Amino acid sequence: MSFAAIFPQREEYNEETHEQTPPGFNMVVLPYADDIVNFVGEKTVARPVGVSEELVAVTSLLVNNLTIGDFDFRAF
Repeated sequence: MSFAAIFPQREEYNEETHEQTPPGFNMVVLPYADDIVNFVGEKTVARPVGVSEELVAVTSLLVNNLTIGDFDFRAF
């Protein structure tokens, strides 16, 4: 099982107004904590980012109330 982040992709056209890049989503598979390695270097050391309690509360509400009615994973 893996977690992923989904980012929207903007539709782009070339000079002749023909579609060059279709609209849609880009998916990035997120690593587990054990997969993250801190490389020693000037710009490569990862530092933890603080998250406010308000952001945690709002995100928890969003995730806990997210429901998809009549979802069938075989439809994709």
